[in-house]
Amino acid sequence: MRRRTLAAILLGLAASARPAAAEEKTVSLTVEQAVGMALERNLDLQIERVRPRLAHEEIRQAQAEFSPLFEASGNYAHNQRYLNNVLEQRADQGIIRENILKPQTSIQGKLTAGTEYQFSVSAPRIESDHPLRLFDTSYTPMATLSLTQPLLRGFGPAINKVRINQAVKAELQAVLGVQARMLGVIRDVEVLYWEVAYGQKHADVAQSNLAVAEDLITRLQRLKTAGLATSLDVSQAEVTAQVRRADLARAGADLLNAQSQMRSLVDPDLPAGTRVVALESPPEDAAPVDLQEKIDRAIVRRPELRLQKSIIESLELEERQAKNNRLWTLDASAGLSYGGLAGKEFGPGVFGPLPGGLDDRNGLADAVRDAVPSWALGLKLQIPLGNRDSLAGLETARLKMRQEELRLALLKSQVSVEVETSFQEMVAMRSALDSARQAVDLASRQLDAETRNLDAGRSTARRVLEAQDNLAGARNFELRTLASFAGARSRLYAAQALSFEIYRMEMVP
Repeated sequence: MRRRTLAAILLGLAASARPAAAEEKTVSLTVEQAVGMALERNLDLQIERVRPRLAHEEIRQAQAEFSPLFEASGNYAHNQRYLNNVLEQRADQGIIRENILKPQTSIQGKLTAGTEYQFSVSAPRIESDHPLRLFDTSYTPMATLSLTQPLLRGFGPAINKVRINQAVKAELQAVLGVQARMLGVIRDVEVLYWEVAYGQKHADVAQSNLAVAEDLITRLQRLKTAGLATSLDVSQAEVTAQVRRADLARAGADLLNAQSQMRSLVDPDLPAGTRVVALESPPEDAAPVDLQEKIDRAIVRRPELRLQKSIIESLELEERQAKNNRLWTLDASAGLSYGGLAGKEFGPGVFGPLPGGLDDRNGLADAVRDAVPSWALGLKLQIPLGNRDSLAGLETARLKMRQEELRLALLKSQVSVEVETSFQEMVAMRSALDSARQAVDLASRQLDAETRNLDAGRSTARRVLEAQDNLAGARNFELRTLASFAGARSRLYAAQALSFEIYRMEMVP
């Protein structure tokens, strides 16, 4: 009684769902199309793809440290002050006035060797009524080049490009993270695709089982008329048909659930209720061989392992930076300048010709042409006492690197186990699939024999029903095993990072 009630409920649900299902959109896909849609539209993957772009901008920010800076300025000042010197007592009304125009330009920056440079040019024009002035209007152009080169801490491209190299490593890590996520998406899509394919086949088998059960009812009714079957036989067959209808309703519900998950994974923008139809059946490869070769390949190709190695390389750069911070600071500096002087209208204290040909330099061009050089050299030493911060930073970098090396070893172990588990599962499912097909063949023969014997009056309805149950169970087990085999195959390929080659994707970080 309970089985009849359950069957009636499930049939009622299925009947109520039919009008809505008739209006639902259907999307038929091959496994390659499903993978392509997921790689293009999966939201998790789209989020992950932003990381390499962010990392690329960090490279540009790190490179900006070595971009030169150009600066130009111009100042005009009108200065007035009271005299404050006995040599200035001839100032007009006791006030000294100056008008100063000072245009200036410079370029400065840093080289990857650590060298800091600055080149500047200025051309001041000064109008003054100072009692001791040489010229009422004077020009004092100046060109200056200064260099500072670290000799210990901060010396050489290897240390000065650490930030850039770390940003490059971060971009590689982001790309490898995308690849790892892509492998996961491909694996999940394939496994779920085979679940949808299994659900479709399972629904077909459930429909076939129902047809067989209804055919048995028809047979038994004819046999009852001929006196070769009883009302109990017909009743048992009808109960079995109701159960078959319930099985069909459950198979349809399982299929709809798998299709809903597939829709969400492949394209979240598809309308709710869209039914994804699998056009392909699960593949039937031979059992895999050479486990160690597959493990070795996975360890070399898996993006997660390459990402972890890149993290360790980034920490090596951090350790290099920490070692540099322990060093003393010894900087060499050099400066070179060219300056000139020219002017017009001598001051009141000038008597006779000026030395050095100043009488003939009246304009800015003359001051530039006759400029004279100056230079300077220097050393600066700084010795940190104790230096606990740098020592702690170095030890921290080394501990981090050791931690990531252990994590790499753990990840290798996990990848090996993942490959081995998928390998063994695929071998087991291949063997189970062969056995399941033999069971289907035997169950089909048994049902045919029992059906013929029933028609001849040499068997009972109960034995035919048992044979139908055996065949239905064998067929479902075959389909389930084939889907499990295909899922194990997808997991094994993803574990070896073979999915990129299968779908002809060139992955170059």
